[in-house]
Amino acid sequence: MSSQRDRRADMLRHGSIPKTLMSLAIPSIIGMVVNGIYNVVDTIFVGRLGTSAVGAVAVAFPFFMMISSIGIAVGMGGASYTSRVLGQEQTEEGRRTIATAVAMVILVGTVLSILGQIWLEPILRLFGATDTILPYAVSYARVFVLGSPILMVKMTLNNLLRSEGSAKAAMAALITGAGLNILLDPLFIFTFGMGITGAAVATIVSQTAAVLYQLWYYGTGRSLLTLGFAYLKPSKTIVTQIVKIGLPLLLTQGLNSVAMAFINVAASPYGDAAVASMGIVKRVMMLGIFALIGFSQGFQPLAGFNYGAKQYDRLKEAIVFA
Repeated sequence: MSSQRDRRADMLRHGSIPKTLMSLAIPSIIGMVVNGIYNVVDTIFVGRLGTSAVGAVAVAFPFFMMISSIGIAVGMGGASYTSRVLGQEQTEEGRRTIATAVAMVILVGTVLSILGQIWLEPILRLFGATDTILPYAVSYARVFVLGSPILMVKMTLNNLLRSEGSAKAAMAALITGAGLNILLDPLFIFTFGMGITGAAVATIVSQTAAVLYQLWYYGTGRSLLTLGFAYLKPSKTIVTQIVKIGLPLLLTQGLNSVAMAFINVAASPYGDAAVASMGIVKRVMMLGIFALIGFSQGFQPLAGFNYGAKQYDRLKEAIVFA
């Protein structure tokens, strides 16, 4: 295992830029596209419950994106700093960074989970839920809100794994969650008779499995860094770096969620079918966007590592090739 860790570090520091970038980007692209396919398949299963159920998924999607954006923001903020300190060979600072990022996202996720339960209906109405969609949307979103800390941790850990060059492990986590979700959807929705609530439960169970895989990967010494409470020693520098990089991402993702909500509100006077159709279109469109996000996620650790190592020629070459 130590030889695998050494190879990843050597690849980031000395490997061919095109080869290294593609070896990091391709697993990220595959993982993100599989995740996008799951979103489409999930809508197909929910579609068998009726138009209002699909509309509920469309209304909850911006809410889900807002929750996700926090995990992405903390994860990318932590990943950026982690890549840079690894380039400077500051392994201990890297361990402290990933522990701090995970602790931050658990804390924020727990608070949001509590507040979301209190204000769930007003938020869903604000996001375009009609009177007929609202009961489905509440049943669907309530489970998501309860499981939001799990969703955030998964996204944070995935970005942290990529930051050290473990792109295949991050891909495996995404495929585990998405693949299991596709298998569990019909089981919870139809076999167990849980309806749209079953779709949300299947998602949380699947994402929990993905988190367990990520923790297993860290716990078995396959990663460059070690994740543990012993390294939870937050510093002003670490928190500032996470927020400094993560905040612009949070604002960008948050505005995307607001834009989706406005589309739902604009569609709602035309009936549940209009809201549902917009939700389907958005999920299909996300497939292409996820592929581009995957490429950028592959680029980030290579850029961060070489910036931290002050190998600016390699950084410039990576930018030009990307």
